[in-house]
Amino acid sequence: MSDLKQWSATHKKWVDAFVIELRLEGVYGATIGDELTTVFSHCEETGEAPEQSFGAPKDYARSLGYSVPEQPGEYVSIVLPMLLQVFILFVFTYSMRAVANAHNFMLNGVVLGCWAGSLVVILAMIFGLRIRTLIEKPWTLILGFILAIGLGVSGAIASQKDLPLIVNVPAMPVAVGSGVLLLVATAWAVRSSYKTAKEDDDALVSPLDSGQEQERAKKSSTMVSVLPALLIPLYTVIDTLISFWMV
Repeated sequence: MSDLKQWSATHKKWVDAFVIELRLEGVYGATIGDELTTVFSHCEETGEAPEQSFGAPKDYARSLGYSVPEQPGEYVSIVLPMLLQVFILFVFTYSMRAVANAHNFMLNGVVLGCWAGSLVVILAMIFGLRIRTLIEKPWTLILGFILAIGLGVSGAIASQKDLPLIVNVPAMPVAVGSGVLLLVATAWAVRSSYKTAKEDDDALVSPLDSGQEQERAKKSSTMVSVLPALLIPLYTVIDTLISFWMV
């Protein structure tokens, strides 16, 4: 007789599709663990594979009746501070390169247009796309980020062109101000992610797991939720070091 983890590994494709569908339906992790344990117990008793007893995983998950209508922009409270991080990152890294090269902070109309376009794309992804769309059609997210990054790169190229300047101010105050704002945005993003993870308390756990295993799963889920908020500051530090190293 196998345990739930071994059984899940054996029927990984079915289990993954079942779990993802329930997640998309808004089902809590502990409830998913209960439902998965029910499937496992039945299959152990009958000796059948899950697809034989329960059919297609998505259809079975939907038949359980947990569906909750998903709203666009459902995770705005988490993603909005990260969006702010990204936008401030543009200003901070640009100003730090100017400081490193003893230049003013200078922007022409094309750079500002590219930054605005990138911001619009990111906003559209945050407020318009649903989680189900991102899971089932990940190319929409990839395409959006390629477009946003492409606009950012275009802005960097345009900054080297001899075009009329709209902004021409000392770089150091801009660098300091945007650096402080980036720290504030990072603290906001970490706090929002941590608070949401704690309130949801929604790691996928099985009732067959020990209390220690369940607690470990919850801590791991919280850490994974907070990690994305720290990636932009990490990139910022690396980019700043490279800017001064290349002078």
